[in-house]
Amino acid sequence: MEKINRQRAPKGTVTIRKKGNSYEARVTLALNSIMEGVDKNPRLSRTARSEQEARKRLGELITDVYFDIKRNSTIPNVKVFTEECSSELNKFAEFNEEKEKSSQTSLRTVFYQMVYPEGFEPPICKFVACHSIQLNYGYI
Repeated sequence: MEKINRQRAPKGTVTIRKKGNSYEARVTLALNSIMEGVDKNPRLSRTARSEQEARKRLGELITDVYFDIKRNSTIPNVKVFTEECSSELNKFAEFNEEKEKSSQTSLRTVFYQMVYPEGFEPPICKFVACHSIQLNYGYI
């Protein structure tokens, strides 16, 4: 029996294959920092009825992994993926879109945690505004 020598795609390269009536998008990542309980080269995959939807779901999953590692890392500004993996993932439009959406959500969270300047009141719902006294907020 002849052994088949398959060339593996570089880490971070997204591949699509048809499985029956659905499509599977998959990728093997290469992580820089290893966290407890996380594989150094996790293989992720998502299936859907269309190739576009499978790619979108995989982009969401990679983004979740990316931000989980960023959040749980003790090193500030940690590079999550290796250089090779990052360069391949930058070609994956769905990952970049999801990453951008998630980072904008993070910015909104930071904005809402800011202290309000003197003379301005934090936004409140209409019910509270109509049924309570107005307070003057200063610097904290």
